[in-house]
Amino acid sequence: MLQYPHDSSMVSPSCCLEYRPTGVFWLILFFVVFPAIYLSGKVIGTFLIVLLRVLRGLCKLLLWDDEDYEEEAEELRLERQRKLLEKEEARRMRRAERAKKRADDAARQLAEKNEQ
Repeated sequence: MLQYPHDSSMVSPSCCLEYRPTGVFWLILFFVVFPAIYLSGKVIGTFLIVLLRVLRGLCKLLLWDDEDYEEEAEELRLERQRKLLEKEEARRMRRAERAKKRADDAARQLAEKNEQ
């Protein structure tokens, strides 16, 4: 029927171990295939994170009752109170250290004055 005047057989090495990748192959690999894999992974990862957050929110909405919300609010209040107490304790410790340092300096100055 239709005959082509040229040989249409594919050019390939006689052995697969003789294949040498061309520059175009490397360009396609580095600038098309690898970025596509990276971007699809980012998209799927972001989608899964959003899906997890939505499902967690739905479970919280559907399964929690008023007591759970009250308990969570109480835990948050206690956590805030604990942080305030820790800050106050740290402030007291710093003041005590400063007072001790001042007392030591005053004692040292008095000792130097008495020696003279």
